[in-house]
Amino acid sequence: MSSISKYTTPKGKQLWRVSVYAGVDPRTGKKKYVGKKGLDSRQKATLVAARLEVAVAEGDLDKPKDKVMTFKEVADEWFADYETTVRESTLVVTSAFFRNHIIPEFGTYRIATITTRDIQNAVKKWAGISQKAYKRWFSFTHLIFKYALERGYIHDDPARFIKLPKAVEDTISDEDKFWSKEEIDAFLQCIDPSTDLEKYVMFRLYCLSGLRRAELLALHFSDCDFKENTISVVRTLSQAEHGRAIIQPPKTRASNRTIPLDKTTMQWLKRWQVTLYQKQMLHGVNSMQGEGIIFPSTKGGYKSLNTPRAWLVKIIKDNHLKPISLHKLRHSYISNMLMSGAPVSAVQKLVGHSDPSLTLRIYSHVNLDEKKKAAAGLAKYLDL
Repeated sequence: MSSISKYTTPKGKQLWRVSVYAGVDPRTGKKKYVGKKGLDSRQKATLVAARLEVAVAEGDLDKPKDKVMTFKEVADEWFADYETTVRESTLVVTSAFFRNHIIPEFGTYRIATITTRDIQNAVKKWAGISQKAYKRWFSFTHLIFKYALERGYIHDDPARFIKLPKAVEDTISDEDKFWSKEEIDAFLQCIDPSTDLEKYVMFRLYCLSGLRRAELLALHFSDCDFKENTISVVRTLSQAEHGRAIIQPPKTRASNRTIPLDKTTMQWLKRWQVTLYQKQMLHGVNSMQGEGIIFPSTKGGYKSLNTPRAWLVKIIKDNHLKPISLHKLRHSYISNMLMSGAPVSAVQKLVGHSDPSLTLRIYSHVNLDEKKKAAAGLAKYLDL
């Protein structure tokens, strides 16, 4: 049932409007009307009324309309929920994934028009950029499509059919994946404590503790027990936006731990504490009170997370040592500890792994000497 009426605007213009009864609103229980105004003739008003009556009769007005959104609009909506569930440092990393890789591929496209082929091409491209990171970029991309499906912005998930490219075979030999005890000793010999005490203490501690870089730079002298010869991991250093340093709890519950160290390393730490105190006296910072950062920046705050890597690269280059990353240097600690006979469970706790399989996975890259010993042991056992 429709109603057509004529009305006059404040400027004196005569127009027509239409009102059509659309039933009862189930939420309020009141009568519901749909209509249109601003029509310049009765003929147009009659045509609009007829169309509205048909739409009401067929229930088209009650059907939800698809919301046309770009991939970036959906990603921004998803991100607003996601940012309340993770640490600030994690948010920074995820933001970079979207800003540098995901949004450039899909951002301006309407999400409902993106096909499986579009995503497959992007994944192939990402795999060529980074064999390690591309799976995470795809994982976040897939989350956006799942979110869009849940919200009704799309009617199917094109990302569910993606085939991840086969990983490129690792051609690096086992022996190149970590440093042996001889290589670690040679590395430390390249640092002169009389001129580079901080570097020597930092890398000695790194090699003999299995600390993560972010844990090492977050250490305070209050974390050191010079009587028991231990250090405690109670915080980690991360970077927020614009490189701002932030302190957070350890990575996992297992990462919160106490690490025993040899007496010599603790003596070097004490020596560095005294030297640092002498340097900081003019700035009013007393590291001898046990509250100071062990490896502070020149301004007394936390060092950049890039500093240890820059120092390591320069020492290796200047002394023509076998290249290794900070992460693989930590792996060296794990491998050498296990080769020294330490139980897997003990090493797992020392390095803060929540799963022993992580520890064993690293140890799978043993050096040639160990392989020879294993082969000789088998021959002896079989008496061949």
